[in-house]
Amino acid sequence: MKKLSIFFAFLCVFVTQLGLAQQQTTLRGKVLDESGVPVVGASVSLRGTGTATSTNESGDFVVQYTSPAILQVTALGFVSQEFSLTEQTTLTVQLIATEEALEEVVVVGYGTQRRGEVTSAIASVKSEDFVKGTVRDAAQLVQGKVAGLRITTPSGDPNATAQINLRGLNSINGSQNPLVLIDGIPGNIATVAPEDIESVDVLKDGSAAAIYGTRATGGVILITTRQNRSAEARTSIEYNSYANIQSLFGTPEMMNADDYRRLIAEGYAYEDFGGNTNWLDEVLQNPVSHNHNLTFFGGSSRTNFTGSLNYRNWEGIFLKSGQERLNLRANLNHEMFDGKLRTNIQVINQSLSAKQGGAGGWAWRQAMIRNPTDQIYNANGGWLERDAYMYDNPLGIIHETINDRIFRETRFNGSIDYRPIADLSLKMLLSRVQNNNLTGDHTTFDHVNTTKNNLNGTANRSTSSSLENLMELTANYNKTVGDHRFTALVGYSWQDNTGESFNVYNFDFPTDDYTYNRLQAGTALQRGLATMNSSKSKWQLAGLLAVLIIHGKSDIC
Repeated sequence: MKKLSIFFAFLCVFVTQLGLAQQQTTLRGKVLDESGVPVVGASVSLRGTGTATSTNESGDFVVQYTSPAILQVTALGFVSQEFSLTEQTTLTVQLIATEEALEEVVVVGYGTQRRGEVTSAIASVKSEDFVKGTVRDAAQLVQGKVAGLRITTPSGDPNATAQINLRGLNSINGSQNPLVLIDGIPGNIATVAPEDIESVDVLKDGSAAAIYGTRATGGVILITTRQNRSAEARTSIEYNSYANIQSLFGTPEMMNADDYRRLIAEGYAYEDFGGNTNWLDEVLQNPVSHNHNLTFFGGSSRTNFTGSLNYRNWEGIFLKSGQERLNLRANLNHEMFDGKLRTNIQVINQSLSAKQGGAGGWAWRQAMIRNPTDQIYNANGGWLERDAYMYDNPLGIIHETINDRIFRETRFNGSIDYRPIADLSLKMLLSRVQNNNLTGDHTTFDHVNTTKNNLNGTANRSTSSSLENLMELTANYNKTVGDHRFTALVGYSWQDNTGESFNVYNFDFPTDDYTYNRLQAGTALQRGLATMNSSKSKWQLAGLLAVLIIHGKSDIC
């Protein structure tokens, strides 16, 4: 018995020591660049093991290790680093940019600079680093690629616009939307097709965006489109396409008709209507979408052309929702007088046709609260409606509603760049952007608006248009003296915008055949029960700008 007790005690000590030797330590760290900006997507791994992770938007990471261990940190454009770990629980890593990264040219306000000379917070994402796969717009191309840039998509509706936040949080009364410039011209994140984009540069801090004034309160996103940059004669055609099928990853677990009846049997005050309907399945679909992009490059070293055609047809998760979009772009560059005079002309045309199913989310709400024992149709074959407040048949809402939108925009811009001497560039940029937006809404006689509210069909028609002109004159001087390089920029910017809108809402129509056309046929407007309004607005913006940058070994600026 004594020998057995000694052996048991020895075994306990051995197991305890083995457990202590294999105890893991949790390491929490942050990866920064030389300017103290978080590095997003840096790879953090333990050498010789399968343990690996990556940094989040704040540059943070968490990893568990068994001491001793070697931690490896790598990121695109930075020198890889290794650290010996012995019981450390926190670590701050500062990565150093590679020589190639320092020589990389990034787009800044009204020009370009070498990354090694940039002291403000600027992030540049090239096409080879874009998010791969199905993307909706330029914002999703750089999602997760830029520290501090939050990109969210509010819904699965293909007509929804990505929400972008670069500085601070959106508030109830306002937002911090960044200024978006496409080849130097103000626009929005959906102006050009994602396949047509060469790079996206993000000016994140105040010093980087200050040259754009109050418009850049929320930061600046600079989008550069693809162009024929070959120094040799080049003619090529590129075509790519893809198709996809979507489905909801998961839906709320709802009671079916049997569950509902079981609760009724247990004494709950629910009503059994005798049906068996999965309302979410009825209002949703597995959409099939496809995208096609054709790009043409041609010309010589002096004159070159880039043309692109992008067509996309995206269905939505909701029945009767989707979007068709056609983007055309043509870009022509020409230089003369041994490269002293350079001209550029670009035209971008966008045409969009959209259908909004689900009545802005109302049908989804109704599908969520609808009794699973209820039926879709009544005895006459129409939509079955119950006499309850804010309790409508979601399929009746979807199929008896028309919600169309047609949007067209044409952007024309041209520039002349004259270099009288090697160090001086004089540039004039002109732009004209015109867009028209038409929306049409209609609910039929079989819609709940009529069956419950006796509106006898409703129709709404809205039109809006805007015309924006831009002129910018800039002079850029670059001079190298010894170990110092001087960059001076002065300029003038003028912008003019005129917008108009018109809206009519009417109801009580004699027939459904008019949909949202012939609004005068409804009698509610004549009786003063409907609405009609119009508006016109105009604003102008003018500004002077000046920048002086000095680079040198002593880091004067």
